[in-house]
Amino acid sequence: MIEIVVITPIPKSIETLVENSILRKALDKKIVKLFTVNLRDFGIGQYKKIDDKPYGGFHGMVLMAKPLSEAIDYSINLLGGEQKKIRIIYPSPQGEIWNQKIASRLSVKPKIIFICGHYKGIDERIIEKYVTNEYSIGDFVLTGGEIPAMLMLDSIIRLVPGTINN
Repeated sequence: MIEIVVITPIPKSIETLVENSILRKALDKKIVKLFTVNLRDFGIGQYKKIDDKPYGGFHGMVLMAKPLSEAIDYSINLLGGEQKKIRIIYPSPQGEIWNQKIASRLSVKPKIIFICGHYKGIDERIIEKYVTNEYSIGDFVLTGGEIPAMLMLDSIIRLVPGTINN
C-alpha cells in the first residue's frame, strides 16, 4: 500500500479531484491511503495566517516556514515518523520536468508527501530542509500547487498494480 499526504490550504480542491478520478478506485481497493492536511490548521494567530513576504525581503508572498514546517512534521508522523523513507515533493516551475519515468519510479515508493505551494511559492528554508524533489508540469505558473500535485498523483497511482484493469 502506498501512503500519500497532500498538504494544501485548500483541501476541498483535493477532495473534489480525488472523488472524480482514478484515485477513488485505488482508495476503495485499499491500494492507496490518502491524507489531506489543511495547512490552515497550522496557521498563525486568530486568522490562521500562512503567508508572508519571502525571507530575505524579496517581492510577493510565499507560504510561511513555520506553519508549513509544522504541517510537514505532522505529515511525516502520519506516515510513521521516518523522514528518510519519505519522498517529499514540491511541484514547482523550476523543478525537473515531470514525465512517465518519474511517475514509474515513484509508483513503487511507499510514502509520499506533496506540498501544494501558493502565491510565489514556499519559503526556501522549507525546500532546503525537507523537499526531496521538485517537479514541474511545464514552463508556466498556476494559482496553486493542487492541480500539478493531482496530475502527478494520478500518473503515479494508475501505475500501481490493481488500480486499473490492465
